[in-house]
Amino acid sequence: MRQTISRLTGQLRRLRRDTNAVSAVEFAILLPVMLLRLLGTFDIARAIDAKSRTSLLSSTVSNFVSQHTAITPAILANIIQASRPVMYPYAFDSSILTISIQSIRKAPNGEDYIIDWSYAPPDAKTKPTLDPAEFTPPAETSVVRAVVDYTYNLKFAGFLFDRIGFSSIHMKSASYAVPRLNQPIEPSGFPN
Repeated sequence: MRQTISRLTGQLRRLRRDTNAVSAVEFAILLPVMLLRLLGTFDIARAIDAKSRTSLLSSTVSNFVSQHTAITPAILANIIQASRPVMYPYAFDSSILTISIQSIRKAPNGEDYIIDWSYAPPDAKTKPTLDPAEFTPPAETSVVRAVVDYTYNLKFAGFLFDRIGFSSIHMKSASYAVPRLNQPIEPSGFPN
C-alpha cells in the first residue's frame, strides 16, 4: 500500500512539472479571440472606406446636378449611372444603395424652405422629405441636395455577428451644392 501511494505521488509530481501541452492549450483558448479581432479589423477598415465613398458619392452627384440649368429624370438617371465608379469595389445594387436628389428653394414667404423637385430611382424605398433639423440652408435661394443611403454588409466577421443581429451597418450621407448660375434648376418631365 505504501509503495502504491509513493508511486502515485511520484506520478503526480511528474505531471505537475510537465509543461509540454500548456502553450497548446493557451493557444487553443486565444485563437478564436485573435481571429475575431483580425476579421473585425478588416470589416471596420472596409466600413470606414465605404463611409468615405458614400460621402464622396453624394458630393459627386450634387456637383454634377448643379452644373445644369434644366434637368430631366433621364439626365438624373445618367448622372447616377456615371457616378457608379465612385463606390467601386463596393456593391451598387438598389437593394443596399439609394440615391435621391432634390432641389430645395425658399418658399414664397421667404422664411421656409420647400422641395422644388425631387428624384429617386423607381425602386427607392423612401420618399424624400425636408427635415429642418438636418437642413441648414445657405444664403442662396436654391440648392441641390443629394442623399445617399448605403447598407454595408460585414464580409468577414458578419457571420459571427449575424447571430446577435449585427451583420450590416447603415450609412447616410447628404451633400449640398449651389447651382452654377445661382438660378434654380428648371425641372422638365417630372410627374406632378
